[in-house]
Order: sequence, then C-alpha cells, then structure tokens
Amino acid sequence: CAGIFGPNASGKTTVLNAFKVLKIALKHSYRAKKSTQLINETFKFSDLKDGCSEIEMDFLAGKYVYRYVLHFNKNEIVQEQLQRKQLGIGYKWIPLVNRVKRFLYKDILRDYGGEKFNEFIWNDINKNQSIISVLHNKDGVNIFNDIYAFLDRVLSIGGGEIPPAVGMMNLDDNKQQVIKALNKADFGVIDIETVKEKEYSVDSIPENVKDIIFGIIEILKQDTKTKHTYMPTEDGIGLYKIFVNRVEEHSIRFIMQSGVNQYKHAFDIRDLSSGTKTFFAYITVLLQSLQNGGTIFIDEIERSLHPYLTKHIVDMFNDEAINTGQAQLIFTSHDVSLLNKKTLHPEQVYFTDKNDYTLQSELYSLAEFNLKNDRDSDYSKKYLQGRFGAIPNII
Repeated sequence: CAGIFGPNASGKTTVLNAFKVLKIALKHSYRAKKSTQLINETFKFSDLKDGCSEIEMDFLAGKYVYRYVLHFNKNEIVQEQLQRKQLGIGYKWIPLVNRVKRFLYKDILRDYGGEKFNEFIWNDINKNQSIISVLHNKDGVNIFNDIYAFLDRVLSIGGGEIPPAVGMMNLDDNKQQVIKALNKADFGVIDIETVKEKEYSVDSIPENVKDIIFGIIEILKQDTKTKHTYMPTEDGIGLYKIFVNRVEEHSIRFIMQSGVNQYKHAFDIRDLSSGTKTFFAYITVLLQSLQNGGTIFIDEIERSLHPYLTKHIVDMFNDEAINTGQAQLIFTSHDVSLLNKKTLHPEQVYFTDKNDYTLQSELYSLAEFNLKNDRDSDYSKKYLQGRFGAIPNII
C-alpha cells in the first residue's frame, strides 16, 4: 500500500492522473489520428504552461523492472524512453526504446527486418503516437507482453461515488466472498440478487443509451463465446443485461436478516446508505485484485466510509494471507486515523504540499523525516500539528 495525504487542491489527484495518462498513451495512442490532441493538463501559474509534461514510472512486470519516461505536449510526444533490468543485485539497465535517438533494442529489430525496419517505423508513426503502443498493438512485438499484462491489471477509481452496479458486474465469480466481506464489515447482508424489471427489443432500447448498447451488441456478435454482458444504468443503481437480440433492465436487491426474529427482507439498493453502496462497489473489485494481483488507484478512499472500513481495506492489502495475488493499493485520503505505524509504515506514507507563493505542489515521503528516536507510532497528531507540512493554512 501507499497512501497520499495532504490538503485539498494540493495535487493528490494529479499524482493519480499521471498514471492514467501513461496508461492511455501506452494502451490507446496507436489509434490516434494526426489531429488528435494528447491529454496535457499543465501547471497554469508558470511561463512554461505551454511546455512539456514529463512523467517517469518504475514498475515491476514479469521478471524485470521497467523504467518508462514520457515527455509530451498537446500535439506531440517529444521523448519516450523504455529501459529494463533483471531483478537481482548487479544487473544494469538495458535501453529498449529511445524516441529522441530513434533507437530500438536489437531483439525488436532482429524480428522485424533490422535497420530498415528501424527507419520505417520512426518515419511511419504520428507525432502523437507512442512507439511502444504502435509496435505492440499494430506490429505484435512480443517483448512488450509483460508490460501490457501489467497495464491490463491497473485500475483507477475516481473520487466520486462508485456506481453500485459496478460491484454487481464483478460479482459472478466471488459472490460468497463478497457477502462474507459485507458481513465482516457489519452490513448484515445474507444474499444479493438481481430482479428483471423491464425487457427491450433491439428496436425499443432507450434513446439515451442506444448508441452505447448498439456498440456492445456489435462486439457480442463477433464474440460467439460470450452470450451476454452488463452495463450500469444511467443512475449507476441498476444494470442493463445485454444480449445480441434484446436488453434486460435489472434492479439490485440486498437480502438482510434480523438477528432478533430472523425475519428476512429484500432492500432495493436505492434504499441503502451511501457507505453501503460504496463499500459494495469497492469490495467486489478489490477482492479480484487481492486474488489475481494488479494495482488499484483510489482517489479519496474514505468517501462515505467509516474510518474502520477504510482501515479494513488497507489492512487487507497489507496482509499476505489475504493478499495472495500480491496486489498493490495506491490511494489518496484525508483520513488521518490511517497515519500510524500499525496501519502504514513511514515508507508507505506520502504527502502533497502546495507552496503558498508559487502554488506549485511537491510530493514527498514520511520516510524522509528523522523518526529513529520517535517512540510514538501514531503520526496523526504530529501531522495535524504541522510537523510534516501538507496541512491547509486556514486564516
């Protein structure tokens, strides 16, 4: 786990957005037309606001550590570098891609025609396309398979409420585990079910979702193995169950039981608290990651949740017995109750702080402070006293 703490408007969300931008560039930029602009939300209070954004990420994929560097503005990728080194002591970084030098690793060139291919590919790609995205998605370069397997397991969850329907869409494979987790969190749920409310023919699909559903139907026609798929309704409370020839609209019900008289009652998810809906949406996604691995980014993890539930989520990722897939959780939060050594070690805590004069933000770790002689493992008091910065200056 890694938690990022700091005042509002100090840059916490921007840190997570940087990872989103990298994923979009690597996953989708091969489709970009010459006129497509890149996502470049630059710092507005600077003479360099029209300059490049520069992002660098180190990540573990397969048996290698990779370092990816991306410099870009709205119109072009100025620099793109990829290096890797094998896990272990003494291994050196090996360059795979360097956009400025028009360099491609020898194994890539060997499989695709040598230096002639090198010149061809650099001349062929658009300025706004990632060379790695083009090589992998258009030319099937296998050397990037581990990178894309890593990216496929990266999920970003925004700061708004997660639609409960997202939880239902991920329920099929681990329903009993989800119910167990909801009970452990004291929600008293004994079952979850969907109820078909309406059915539409292909000609009677609601206008506001018709284009999206038609697109999904086209995909289903090509994928003969998949009989149906799901999509949240516009309010995020229900589900569209989409078939090739029809669409069903389902509501979601939670079955709860009284411990006193053992009465059971079905509650429409619309009638449940924001915290119940949020935890349900979280837990279905998180359980899959805990089993299968991957990296989850959550902005404002405590949104609508009691501090005990937020801590419970963090504890699951820190517990090797639960986190069998070695998943990673990176989140932003204002919940200072998480700032203690039993929940997060100093190396797991980061702060964002904004300079009052320049309005620039800085990201730094709690581990950078001298805590050797500090016997108090609760860092929240010191944080609220301003010992680590990253608190709002309320006048």
